[in-house]
Parts: sequence; C-alpha cells; structure tokens
Amino acid sequence: MALTSSNPQLSKAADNNAAFLIAAGAALVLFPLAWIFGDDPILLAEITLTLAAIPAVVWILRSNPASTPYLLIVAIYLGLLAVKFEFGVVNVRPNMLVALIAAGLIGPQLFSNSAGLRGLPFLAWFLSADAVYLFSTLSHRQSPFFSKGIADCLLFLINILQYVLVVRFLLEDAGRFGRVLRFFLYVSTIYAGLNILAFVLGQAKIGPFGSIFDYVHGDLGYFVRIKNFGTTEGTYVGFTVVVLLSLLLFCRENPPFTRKRLVLMLMLNGGAFVLTFARGPWLAVALTLVMLVAFMLVRLPRRRAVIVVRELAFVFIVLAVAGGGLLLNSPSLAESASERFTSSSVLEAGTAAARLELWENMWEDWKLAPWFGHGAHDYAKFRDDDPTGISENFLLEFLHSAGLVGFSLFCIAIVTIVVRGIGPLSSTEGLRHMPFGLPILAGFCAMCLSSLTNPGMTGGFFWAVLALLVCAERLLADVRHPRTV
Repeated sequence: MALTSSNPQLSKAADNNAAFLIAAGAALVLFPLAWIFGDDPILLAEITLTLAAIPAVVWILRSNPASTPYLLIVAIYLGLLAVKFEFGVVNVRPNMLVALIAAGLIGPQLFSNSAGLRGLPFLAWFLSADAVYLFSTLSHRQSPFFSKGIADCLLFLINILQYVLVVRFLLEDAGRFGRVLRFFLYVSTIYAGLNILAFVLGQAKIGPFGSIFDYVHGDLGYFVRIKNFGTTEGTYVGFTVVVLLSLLLFCRENPPFTRKRLVLMLMLNGGAFVLTFARGPWLAVALTLVMLVAFMLVRLPRRRAVIVVRELAFVFIVLAVAGGGLLLNSPSLAESASERFTSSSVLEAGTAAARLELWENMWEDWKLAPWFGHGAHDYAKFRDDDPTGISENFLLEFLHSAGLVGFSLFCIAIVTIVVRGIGPLSSTEGLRHMPFGLPILAGFCAMCLSSLTNPGMTGGFFWAVLALLVCAERLLADVRHPRTV
C-alpha cells in the first residue's frame, strides 16, 4: 500500500512547507509561553524542546510514514523519562503528540479504502467502550472533576489511535513487525540501563545525581528509589523481563537474538526491575512466570520440558548472584530491598491500606450506578490528599466510570485477544514462525496483572504492546492459513 506521493518533488515540497509552517508557528507560540512560564525554567525547556521537535517529526512522517511505530516507541520512552508538560487538566506526553501528528498527516491515506478498516481488529470494541466512557462523563456534568474526566476520555481515544497506527503499519509487513519488536526491546534495555547508571551515580553522589532519589515512606519504613521510576514504570520493565526470559527459554529454532545478548539484556532489565521497588509488578511477574512454565511443562515434550526447567534455574541463579553482589556493595540498596520484600504481605498499613480503602469506596459507589457508572475521574472524590490523583487500578476505575456496559466492552476485547493467542502462539509451529508471539503474550498478561495496582493501562506503552500482540496473532494466522486475494 503506497503512502507517499507518486511525484517525489511534490512530496518533498509538501514536507518542507509543512515543516516550515509548523516551525514558524512554534516560534510565534514560544513568545507568550516564555512570558507565562518564565518563572518555571524546567517547564519552559520541556515546551521549547517539544515545539522544536514537531517540525522534525512532521518531516519524518511525511517522507517515511513507515517510521511511525519507531517514533511512537521512542516517544513513549521519552515520556517515561518525564519528558512531559501540562496544559490545565491535560497531561501532554510526546507519544500523544506523535500519534496526533501522524493521524493528521497520513490518517486519510491509511483509511482510504475498506481494507484499511477491516485490518484493525477490535477497533469497534475499543471505540464503543470509549463512547460509553464519554457518555457517562457527559451525563455527570455536575461532577467537580468533569474537566479532568473529559481529559481522561480524550486520553483513552488517543491511546486507541496509537493502537490503530501500530497495527495498521505492522500488519502490512511481517519483516517490519520483527524489526520493530527488536527495536522495542533494545530501547527498553537502554532505558533500563540508564536507570541503573543513574542509581549508581546517585549512590556515589556524583554531580547532580545525588538529588535524583525519592525517599518513599513504605509500610515498614523508608526506601529509596529514582524519581519517576516507580510502580507504573516497573509494570513496563516487568513486561520486558518476561519477554526476554520467555525468548531465552522457548525460542530455540528461530531466536531473534543471540543467547549472550539475550542474557545481557535480561540482566539489565532485571536489575532495573528490582530498582523500581514495586511490589505489585514483582508479584505479577512472578505469578506470570509460574503459570507460563507450568503451562509449557504440560504442553511441551518431556525432554524439552526438562531443558526449560534447567535453563530457568540457571537464569535465576545468575540473576541471584548478580543481585546479591550488588546488594553487598550497597547497604542502602540492601536496606530498601529488604523493606520492600518484607512488606509484601503487609496490607493494613501505609500506601497499601490507603489503596484498599479507595478501592472499597469505589466498589460500593459503583453499585449505585452499575450500568453506566459515574463518569470519568469521579472516583477522585474519595481522595482527600490529591483530587487530581490516580486510582491505582484502571479496571476498577473503568468499571466505576463507565459502568458494566463500558467495562464489559473493554474487557471482552482484551480477554478475547489473550485467549485467541494462547493455543496458536504456544504451539510448535507458532514458536517457529512467530518466535516473539508467546513472549509478547506472556509479557502482556504480566502487565495486565500488574496494572491492577497502578495506572499502567492508561499509558501508550500498554496500547502499543496490545497492538503488537494483535499483530503477532494475525501474522501467524496468515502464515498458517494464507488469505486469498
């Protein structure tokens, strides 16, 4: 499917004109922004960099639309590195801007024929869920959080847009799918490595890195972790850990990376995963790995199952030795890790107790409006500390906001995607033709479990992974049962 103009000169001229106009507009907008936000240099710098990057993004998308998934992935990780800014109740992240720009520039070409719409599995389900979400919010205009609720509905729609862009581009080309997956895991590993490096430099109090830590009050005391590297980020790093470990264990005939590279990437992501000090993601990843190994022991031949168990034990021994050495050389890290592991079973104190109380209030309140809920963000009425805060459990939040109707539309789509992939992706044929498929499925399940304790499902990362899982299933189905033209 051609997404570029048949006349290269006209296409190039359009690219240059679009970039020039947006750059000029960005420069004009920058003057009042400098006046308004002049007392906040960090915010001003973020806005300046974002506006400066827009012309480059426009030019890249116009000249090479197939780069859209790569740009989205980079933008998602920039957002995880706290590159963002707020306009009123709207929290703007780089991936949101990339998705909106891509939709404006190449959207009409992507959906110019009926085949484009048919190639977007579950789009109708997600759009219907968001429609119910918005309907319920508009039906509760008297809510003090109405503006924030509308912003949440818009965020949900932009997340669907990111899902659409990734699916639409990757279903065209199985080779591109594999390249994007490798790129995704490489960027994830770089992100993990940067956080480990920052932690080490911060512990050594080198330069400005001594001020990068948050001293968080846990259930049994204080622990230390890097700012903007907590539970939600742990959910996403946990996804990468599960994917890499699954590739190491199950992909032997057609591995996407060498085993040495896989082990190195797994160690970096595993180390960063521990440094999030996020109990929910820790537990979710552990449960996912147990279920994955149990499932494959039943499904694989006995000899292959023994090899899987042996290799898994070896990986955990290597990680335990590496982690033990790190803890011995860093008493403060050892103390923080001990506090978090010890408090994993403590639910009657600290943040765990506050979340449980919030969730109980949301559950009881949902019963008063079970079908269409109370509107987006209305749960904030139960948060005395921060009226713009998060619920820490998106599924319960969506049930409370959109009621059983919206919740069912969303969850049926998610569950169907997962269930449809279990058999084909875990088969011998699936592991051979789609080596990324089962690892993505396992990582996605871990992310869903982990998101029961944080807002991971509201981020572009979740929706990009969901799109990758849908693409893996569809591409494998095309290999097994080629469609006739």
